[in-house]
Amino acid sequence: MKTIRIFALLFGLVMASACTDGNFTMNTEIRADGTCSRDIWFKADSATLVDSTQRNNTYLNRVLSSKDWQKTWCVKGSKSDVSAVEEKPYPMSQAQYDSVAVLCADNRKSKSVKDTVLIHARRDFRSVEEMTELCPITVAGRQVSSTPKFEKKFRWFYTEYTYTETFESFAPAFKIQLCPMYMSETSANYWLTGYPNLAKGFSGAEMKELNENLEQSFGRYVNANRLRDVVEIIGDNYSSIENVPMTWPEMRDKMAFYYYSDSLSGDYVNFEPEKFITKVLHSDVYEKALAENSKMVRDERLYSSLYMLGVSCSIKMPGQIVDVAECSNGSIGDNGLFFYRLTGFRLLAPHYEIGVTSREKNIWAYVVTVVFALGLLFFAVRFLWRNGR
Repeated sequence: MKTIRIFALLFGLVMASACTDGNFTMNTEIRADGTCSRDIWFKADSATLVDSTQRNNTYLNRVLSSKDWQKTWCVKGSKSDVSAVEEKPYPMSQAQYDSVAVLCADNRKSKSVKDTVLIHARRDFRSVEEMTELCPITVAGRQVSSTPKFEKKFRWFYTEYTYTETFESFAPAFKIQLCPMYMSETSANYWLTGYPNLAKGFSGAEMKELNENLEQSFGRYVNANRLRDVVEIIGDNYSSIENVPMTWPEMRDKMAFYYYSDSLSGDYVNFEPEKFITKVLHSDVYEKALAENSKMVRDERLYSSLYMLGVSCSIKMPGQIVDVAECSNGSIGDNGLFFYRLTGFRLLAPHYEIGVTSREKNIWAYVVTVVFALGLLFFAVRFLWRNGR
């Protein structure tokens, strides 16, 4: 167990250099008896580091607010001797924070405290069902949900363990659905998770064309939902908008045409719904109303949270991992752990699942088999010797 914890800490220290509010590391260990544990490493701002009641990390509020998660903090270093990394109780005292700040100021690279200190949270669970039920990750206040399955099969010389986890899609949270108007379910799974590989056997040019078309389709889907949100906000406040060029039913119906139109931009990074409405209706009345009326503020937390979410995950299984489900799109590391990435886009897929299988040798089975074989050999030789006399 100590070896596992040391590796988990090392992995966390290595991966944490990429951590942001939506980018952190989560390691899961599943044991032979079905119990499991999770370790999470993430960064936090100064307020959260010093005061545990300040929860500005929107993805891990469940961790920061729960007493069931054991939380410590440590200074991220470059030492290969992980045992030398000292973890201290969270939250930091103001004196500890000031001390680290002084060290950061003396550092030639001038790193901030946020980029130097990591919060490490750990929790044990009685089963994989309890673990997923208490998933610590939230997106725009909504918990990431999944259905787990842990199976154990006895094969005499070894025991086989299989863990699968099927994630609930966030797509239903969008009023306009991705499938089938923008993409087929197969295309959506490929674009969002990489499985099935629709580009297999394609040339570079063919692959580029496929991906560009899918990117445009996905972008139009996101922008259609953003546009509809703005149109509905306008509708809720239509009576207070002055000098409108048309009635609300006329405006609503005209904009509805563009939800599925090819003229809708697929650039979901730079798309501005208000300006698009102005362009279509040849009037800036609605754009001005949205800018001037405090009641007409649109909430894009779900869009931005899904866009920013990126969790570097690993799973340790009993024994040695021998197989990974193709749909998982992960890899087995040299250390024997299964690595995969959980992103907001994957959570929009109709079906996103990970699956991993491991085997643990039953040494006693080998011993019993050898003893049994030797016993048979002994009685066979004895029988032949007696009958040969």
